Amino acid sequence: MKNYNLQKILLFLILVFCFQNLKSWTLEGRIFDQETQKIVSDAHIFLENEDFNKKMTVSQEDGSFVFKKLKAGEYQLKISHLSYQDFEKKIIIGKQKLQEQRFFLASKAYLLDEIVLLEDFEKEISKEVISFDKPEKITGIALEEILLKSSANVKINENGKLAIRGSKNNHTIIMVDGMKLNSALYQDFDLNTIAPASIEKVEIYKSGNLGLSATGIGGIINIVTKENFENNQTRISFSEKYYQSDRDKFKPEGFNNHNFSIFKSFKIKNHQFYASLQYQDFENNFSYINAAKVDRYRYLHHPNIPRINEGAAEQKLNFNFKDKFDFREQSFILSYLLAYSQDDLYGNYDFLFSNSYQKSLRQAFNLKWKRNRLEFQTVYSQLNKHTLIDSKMAIYKTDSKEDLTNLFLKLSYYYTVWFGIGIDNQLEYERETADSPKINGLRKRNNFSLVQKMRFAHSFSSKRRLTNQAIIRLYSNTINKKFIFLFSEELSFRQRFNEITDLNLSLKYSKSMNLPDFSSLFWINNTFSSGNQNLKEEISRTIEGRSLFEMKFGDSKVELENTIYYKRLKDLIIWVKNSSGKYIPINKEGGLILGNENRLSYFYLDYFDLNWSLNFMDTRAYTNKNSTDNKRIIYRPFIASKINSKLRIANFEIFSLVNYTGKMYLNETNSIDIDPFYLVDAGISYQRKLLDLGKINLKIQVKNLLDEQYQLVYQIPMPGRSYQFTINYQFN
Repeated sequence: MKNYNLQKILLFLILVFCFQNLKSWTLEGRIFDQETQKIVSDAHIFLENEDFNKKMTVSQEDGSFVFKKLKAGEYQLKISHLSYQDFEKKIIIGKQKLQEQRFFLASKAYLLDEIVLLEDFEKEISKEVISFDKPEKITGIALEEILLKSSANVKINENGKLAIRGSKNNHTIIMVDGMKLNSALYQDFDLNTIAPASIEKVEIYKSGNLGLSATGIGGIINIVTKENFENNQTRISFSEKYYQSDRDKFKPEGFNNHNFSIFKSFKIKNHQFYASLQYQDFENNFSYINAAKVDRYRYLHHPNIPRINEGAAEQKLNFNFKDKFDFREQSFILSYLLAYSQDDLYGNYDFLFSNSYQKSLRQAFNLKWKRNRLEFQTVYSQLNKHTLIDSKMAIYKTDSKEDLTNLFLKLSYYYTVWFGIGIDNQLEYERETADSPKINGLRKRNNFSLVQKMRFAHSFSSKRRLTNQAIIRLYSNTINKKFIFLFSEELSFRQRFNEITDLNLSLKYSKSMNLPDFSSLFWINNTFSSGNQNLKEEISRTIEGRSLFEMKFGDSKVELENTIYYKRLKDLIIWVKNSSGKYIPINKEGGLILGNENRLSYFYLDYFDLNWSLNFMDTRAYTNKNSTDNKRIIYRPFIASKINSKLRIANFEIFSLVNYTGKMYLNETNSIDIDPFYLVDAGISYQRKLLDLGKINLKIQVKNLLDEQYQLVYQIPMPGRSYQFTINYQFN
């Protein structure tokens, strides 16, 4: 009897042991930067058990990773990333249910002076970086809107285009992976030619970057698309926007603003591919009051009868493709961009157009080849436009087709010449062509540049570091046939007081330029206007000082940043009426922009973010006319402030944005001003995993919550309150 009981006990223990080993366990985790508390993607995670069986995965864009079907036992976890110190930890699986683990990586210490890395300098030069590490937060939102919300330095100017620090929109250069999007005809651009799902980050160089481009006196926005992405990832999203001001009645037909996108990545042998497709169809039928309260002059002297903004529909289709592969110690990146858009042109308050539109089709091919320190890039882009404006006024009436092409070649080689000194030599060639009846046919311009970057780094100790970057660019083109010397230098100093406090100081000087666009040079001679082939380059000189103080305590981090800048502009191109009544462009105006930017940020792990910015900007125009000389530039507020907050609770995220725009002037004599106003946005999102199928993200957002009637673009109506719903699904 006793032997029988003993056999039952042994059988029970054997069954328990077998069950324990048959049962599978799951380990989930997220990886963060120990210093900044920000998520870390593209880290390699290795998990090895006592039998030396090893599993490997890569952290996703939200820093998460998962190991499934694990047996109970003791494991050794190792996390590796190029920018961080290796992390190791022993984990026991099977004793109790594992919650999501959080791992924090420490940045690598500064290397010795004789080793100079390009990445070290890129992190320390003056630029603002907007990370797109969480695609579910940006789907259904235009890139232009994301930049406006994320950066206090990016604004919409009086032409309805993005501008940095009070500059004109055609002074701002837009680039995608080193490819310039600005057209040679007008220097204009469309930011929405690339889907946000394809973007890794956006770099904003507020005072330009001669290493990227000779032009850009109004700054450079460089869009960097994804290079390292998770294989076999599929994401789809859909969003709908509805306009509803206080004066409006609910109308089901108002749900006519749609956005759909899909993103897919996959791997074939040593090739990494991704493709992104986005379709947008906006009717933009919102009500508005004629110029509203902010423009007191029009508000008092015109009937304030609500109108419906009609004839402002937008249709956009974007496709992006990238292939990254390595072959015999060489790396290749091939990308293709296709963007089609049709935008109705509705004129303004006083001159409404009918049956007017602009269609455009852009294609671009970009090839990068790299081997060791040698790199070659070639870009070919083509833009076809058709503009039709049916207006009773002859000066506005247009029916034209334009074809623009751009070929760009760059060869660069980086090497170290001495301890702590690195040199990067670049040779660039660019060919711009435009064919349009507005400039009397085909026009061409060949641009040549020789660039040398010199980088120096010296570490006084593990806590103190000095870096200096000087860039020299020698430029010439086939129109003015002269050499232009451009120069910039930035000195940076970093002091780490202890493990929780850090101070960064930098001082930068730069001289940059903007070339006259083809419309200013070659505009056809007609009754109303004519071009001027004797135009000179617009010149900018900027001095900028920046300080950044960082403090970490516990799981929290505080950043305090202050920037003071001085920008002097010379030979700005303006169109003036001559004695015969014809408008022609001339180099006449100068300008001065003084500014002070302040930012306070607070982070608590991945649960709470608070960013507050306060900017002061004094813009002056020098026109040599008593009525307008030394006056403030129109639509440039002296004070602007922004508060952006995010709170994450379990699967929910609550976010808000408060944007204050101070007093602005409507005319060049500064006799008519515009009242300050607030814009408030708020929303909530919910994210949940659906078993092993994937995860879903739902978001509801209210824009212009207070239904403010405001004006940013002269005589162009701005929408009141709107509601936007977005659904994003990511497949496993």
